Amino acid sequence: MEYDDGGDAPEDQVIRELHVTNETAPMRSPRAAAEYQAVTADAKPFVRRLAKETEKKWKKEAGTRKAEETIRRTERTSAKWNIAVCLLLLFGIAVYNLVLERPVKSMKENRMLAKMPSFSTEDYLSGKYTSGVELYYNDTVPHRDDFKEMTQVIRKHMGLSGNAVLIGDLPAAQQPDPDTPAETTAPPVTTVEGAVTAQTLTTVSAAVTTTAPPADDEPEREGEMGDNGVLIVNKRGIMLFGGWETMGENYAHILSRFKESAPDINMYSMVIPTVCSFYTPEEFQHLITSEKANIDYINKTLVGVTPIDVYGALEKHKDEPIFMRTDHHWSSLGAFYACEAFSAEARVPFARIEEYDRKSKDDYVGTLYTFSNNIILKENPEEFFWYIPRAHFTTTFYNNSFGNPREGDYFMNIDNVAPVSYYMVYMAGDDHIVRVQTDVHNGRRLCIIKDSYGNALAPWLTSSFEEIYIIDMRYFQLNAISFLREHGMTDVLFAMNSFSANGDNGAKVEKIRTQ
Repeated sequence: MEYDDGGDAPEDQVIRELHVTNETAPMRSPRAAAEYQAVTADAKPFVRRLAKETEKKWKKEAGTRKAEETIRRTERTSAKWNIAVCLLLLFGIAVYNLVLERPVKSMKENRMLAKMPSFSTEDYLSGKYTSGVELYYNDTVPHRDDFKEMTQVIRKHMGLSGNAVLIGDLPAAQQPDPDTPAETTAPPVTTVEGAVTAQTLTTVSAAVTTTAPPADDEPEREGEMGDNGVLIVNKRGIMLFGGWETMGENYAHILSRFKESAPDINMYSMVIPTVCSFYTPEEFQHLITSEKANIDYINKTLVGVTPIDVYGALEKHKDEPIFMRTDHHWSSLGAFYACEAFSAEARVPFARIEEYDRKSKDDYVGTLYTFSNNIILKENPEEFFWYIPRAHFTTTFYNNSFGNPREGDYFMNIDNVAPVSYYMVYMAGDDHIVRVQTDVHNGRRLCIIKDSYGNALAPWLTSSFEEIYIIDMRYFQLNAISFLREHGMTDVLFAMNSFSANGDNGAKVEKIRTQ
């Protein structure tokens, strides 16, 4: 077959030749015609199938392009709605925060919330003012307690509340700086304040029928709780002690100077270990340092002051409820064993626990829940219990300058106390001086200088001393040495937990000695 040099392309010539051949084939040979028809018949189904598949492919591609365009259009619409909803939420939250009244106090956290700082050029330039403003707005969100509780419920249903939860920061591996004096090594502390609704106290002794002072709306917990975090495990809250062995040296020196100022008065030191010493599981021991080593160092550093081995007394009874599960305080039973050890050292009589009436209130959830807001503690409340002496005694309350005396009851009516503040059943809080007069006649007068752990001690000593004075070093406004001499004290008991002794509260003992 030959091709023209000009005109059509070679392939066009081939197609034309084949077409001519096919048309003339039947006229040349019947056999060829038959073969042509057979081939044509065989090709028709293939051609039809190919045509259908091609059409289907075209439709699919067209549908894909249409679907992709629909998706893009939907995504653009969704993005616009998302932006609109986010802007609306931001606007709504802004209006919510600006219009609604901001809370001043958190009942669930037992503390006063941050206040708007006062403006000054110096604070503004240093950044202190803007930090204070940020803290104020973050801390005083309207209905903050409800939002925090909602968060805990959501976390629970998301499976985020396991058997062990750490609230706050891990304790640092604290070691003393050899270049830093002991007086400057006190750990940072947080303040947790309580709230109650009671206005009066009820009678527990036949001789006491008058009204007690109003309960403090905001009893301080300053210095009694560290900022190393709280471990929630086995339905218990555990404050994590992070101090080192020699950290309490300054506290020991402060008490020793107290003794030097009043050498004729018997003085005792009761540094009370906290729950972490007895109930921290083995797998979490690395989170804490030894309170016992710290307390032992304080005790051996004291000069002229008799240490009370509270650690040993409590350890013997750690299988009993000597500490609260949901609160950072010890229980009345723990205070009983501590007073038993103290009375032996002080050589005074001590009444058996059978000579007291046990009272209790169910469904207590205390300061460790309000500090952590952990749902595990909330859903596992505990019994709050206390013991009332059968021995006769009277209680008088004074302000912190020992003025405005008012007789009342040492124990509040717990039905008038907010559920998160049941520990205030003891002497209605901390912000006053309390004087307890008993029927004992042995010439012994005791002054307890304490944090709130000391509030549970006095009832156990009503058969041991003629008079008991209770002062809180955080509020006391007089010179302590003059006060002790003026009221004829024979004995002084310094009673506070390990966080207080190693922190700012220990330093406040020195302040009341010299002010």
